[in-house]
Amino acid sequence: MNPELQAAAERTEEAWAAFTAAAKELMSAIADQQAVLRLHAPANFTKRESEVYALMSERMPGKQMADKLHISIHATKLHISRILRKMGVAAQQELWYGKKRRT
Repeated sequence: MNPELQAAAERTEEAWAAFTAAAKELMSAIADQQAVLRLHAPANFTKRESEVYALMSERMPGKQMADKLHISIHATKLHISRILRKMGVAAQQELWYGKKRRT
């Protein structure tokens, strides 16, 4: 094999190995964050809010949540709104990206 091609193939393999390791680390961090979110669901959640919150922690879109829970998208949005209010945040992104909670 051409030495230049061999060197390029080796660099590609090294880059792929580094990418794979970083992706595994990121997926582990996301799984850890989701576990923490599930553990920290407020006690004042209703049963349905707890179910919606668990799906939110998996970053499931609202329509899929509604389908999975066999409720309307309107009911899903209402539960999400109540969850955010109880958590003291204005948007779901604040839960995932750790923005400061309102008091």
